[in-house]
Amino acid sequence: MTYRSLLDRIQFDDVCWRLYEEHKEIQTFEEVFWYSGWIMCDVHRVYRHLPERVLRQYRYVKTIPRHPTDVVELQPPQIVQAFLDFNTCTLKEPDWGEPAGEETWRVREGYVLWYTEVSHPQILPPLPGDLPRPANEE
Repeated sequence: MTYRSLLDRIQFDDVCWRLYEEHKEIQTFEEVFWYSGWIMCDVHRVYRHLPERVLRQYRYVKTIPRHPTDVVELQPPQIVQAFLDFNTCTLKEPDWGEPAGEETWRVREGYVLWYTEVSHPQILPPLPGDLPRPANEE
């Protein structure tokens, strides 16, 4: 109960954003990282891979991403083919958005409101005496 309440009260400044830059010596950036669609570990484990949901980690301004269910579901043979031909399923440069530069905290207008309403709904209602959550206001 305590942890859920704390998570609901998390503020933007409480999050430690870890950029890809901090570990690119370990794994160099490859264009295949921009692949956007379905990947699979085996026939039974199929997952969406949506780099547009983590643009901030690649030093781009965070935008409101498409909903995960907007990614057309594919069967395993189609997933293999799409991944092999990843250039057709790669997030194109215009979709990367604006580079964030040194201001990695930047987000597109409306993102914080979307995040609090859609991506991070409250787990529990606020407790009596809780401070208001300013993230609800742009």
